[in-house]
This record gives sequence, C-alpha cells and structure tokens, in this order.
Amino acid sequence: MKYYYTLFYVEANIVCIIIYILMLMRSLRGVDHQAKQRIFNIVLMCNINYFICDSFWILVLNSYLPKNLFTVSLANCGNSILLMSICCFWYIYVEMNQKVISLENRITRLRVQLPAIILSLINVFLFIFFPSLMIDENFEQTLLYIILFIPVPIFYIFAGIIRSLARAIKTDNPDVRSTNLTIMFYGVAVVIFGVLQMIGLDIPIFCFGCTITMIYMYLASLDDLVSLDPLTSLNNRAQLNRYVYQELQHQSDATHYVIMFDLNDFKNINDRYGHIEGDRAIIKAADIIKNVCGKDKNRPFIARYGGDEFIAIVRTENEEEVIALSEAIRNGFKENNDNSDKEYELSCAIGHASFCKTFKDFLEAINKADEMLYEEKKKYHYGR
Repeated sequence: MKYYYTLFYVEANIVCIIIYILMLMRSLRGVDHQAKQRIFNIVLMCNINYFICDSFWILVLNSYLPKNLFTVSLANCGNSILLMSICCFWYIYVEMNQKVISLENRITRLRVQLPAIILSLINVFLFIFFPSLMIDENFEQTLLYIILFIPVPIFYIFAGIIRSLARAIKTDNPDVRSTNLTIMFYGVAVVIFGVLQMIGLDIPIFCFGCTITMIYMYLASLDDLVSLDPLTSLNNRAQLNRYVYQELQHQSDATHYVIMFDLNDFKNINDRYGHIEGDRAIIKAADIIKNVCGKDKNRPFIARYGGDEFIAIVRTENEEEVIALSEAIRNGFKENNDNSDKEYELSCAIGHASFCKTFKDFLEAINKADEMLYEEKKKYHYGR
C-alpha cells in the first residue's frame, strides 16, 4: 500500500511539474516582459522546484531514498524555503498587479522579501549547525521547525488576501472588483489545500489544488494580455471594438456616446521628466478616469485608445449626463493636481459624440469627438 501511495504521490507531482513547465515556457515566449510578468514567472519556477523537493521528501519519508539526518534535513529545509518564496513572490505579484508603483523598484521589492530572506537564512543556519533543533531522533519535524516554517507564508498569503478583498469591496468598478477577487482566490485556495494536506489526507491535495488554481490564474492572465492594456490595465482598443460590436448587436436602437480624453502637454512631460515619469502620468490619468467613471450610474466602458488617449462608451440618451461626466473627470484631474507633489500638472481635453445602429456610426462618432477634443486643445494652448 505504501508503495502505491508513494508512486501515486510522485506521479502527481511530476504531472503538476510538467504543467508548470508548459505554463512557464509559454509565458517566457510571450510578448509581455513587464516586471509583473517576470514575478509571475518566478512564482511558476518556485512551484516547479517545490514539487521536485516534495517528491524527494516523500521518497525519503517512505525510505525509497536513504533516510538519514542529511536527506531529511535537505528535504525539509528546501520545502520551507521554497514555500516561503512562493508566498512572498505571489504577494509581490498581487501588489504589482494593482499598479503599486513603489514595487517597480528592486530595493522596495527587496524590503518586502526581507521576512522570507531572514527566515530562510535562519532555517539554513539551524539545519547546518543545529539540525537536532529542527529534526528529532525519529526524523520528525520539531516544534521549532513548525514555528519557523508557518508564520512567514501565512503572513504573505493573508496580507495578499486581505488587501485584495479590501480593494474589491472599496471599488465601484466591476472589472477591478473581478480582478481582485480572482487574485484573492489563489491565496484562499493555497490556505484551504494546505490545511487539508496537513490534516493527513492520503492524496497530494496541495499539489493538485495549487496547480488547478495556478492554471486558473494563468488563463486569467492570458485573458488580460488579449483584452487589457498592459500599462494601465484598462481595456485595449481590440477589446473596445469587441465591446462596441456586442453593444450594437444587442442594443442597436439605444443611443451611445463616445467620450474621448487626450492629455494636455504629455509630450512635454515625456521630454522633460523622461518616459518612466510619462508612463506614471498615463497610469495616474487612467486611475482618475477609472475612479470617476466607476461612480457614474451609467457604468461607462473605459479603454486606452493609444498613447495618451482614452475612450469611454456611455449608453444614455441624455447628453447632459455625458457633459456632467466630462466635468467630473476634469474635477478629478484638478483634485489630483491639488494633492500631488509632482512638478507638472495633469489635465485633459475632452470631446464627445453620439452613435447608434452600426459600427460605421461609431467610427464617425470617434471622428466627431476627436474634432471637438481638438478644438478644446487649441483653446488650452492659446490660453497659456
């Protein structure tokens, strides 16, 4: 019986390792090489190594490999370090997915990793110089090992869950809420499957559970690559076109409005402060538009049209509501400038036009909105 259980456990880990390797290879060949995606790849690699180490441990535990202080210590030390790494990098991925700009800095990321690094070094030190404190004479983990092994992964997992849940509750934007709940799902699943594994189920539930949830996360990230702008996490132009096609198919008689936004003096921000600061300006502008539109009763569809241009699609017959939304976004930019410590101010020119019936009407509305926007932009430059 022990033989078949060990064989099944190792086979399950091998299957999961292959799945992780396939996801990693696909991700490495992808076009998205942002820091966020690199962290996601590190999470995949940590999982691969964890399940390799876990397979080694089950073979040692059941005496299919030499069971001595060295092999038991090696397996347990490896498992603890790799699990801390998985949870730590998952937390960083959660925060970077929410555009926490500070985590783009490697020094800041290093500070976040400090608890895992310190505990890992303590583990290695104790396993090398005082292994009897970590493994008893029966080759079982001691209470000290458990105390050092459990807190850091729990800290990262619950911090990620709590912060994702708080963002999901706080936001009025359904897309942002869905993203946060999806990310939170992984953390919750790790906790549940980890507890089930610890209570002694005779199946590798942690292996299966983590792999299934990671596949879910991976598919969600692929969907994001197809439909979302990687810089702002707004819908991209392709998703905008799909949305308009679907709207016109199901709501062809309804009046819609295109609202176009174009940042003022964006070229000057790029030239004077650099492209990194330019990216931050675009992200901030996207956040302002997203936050204001998220509170609007018409629930506008928002997309980054390209460069420093954004589009909102509003289903309404009342042009006054569109004008009010445009004014609310202008006020959002003003409030940002009042509370910002930047040397430059953010503002945007806005234009709008209505459409219905066909996609050709939508394209014509974009041209009309662009013309209105251009006139406002001219007034902005003449007034300076």
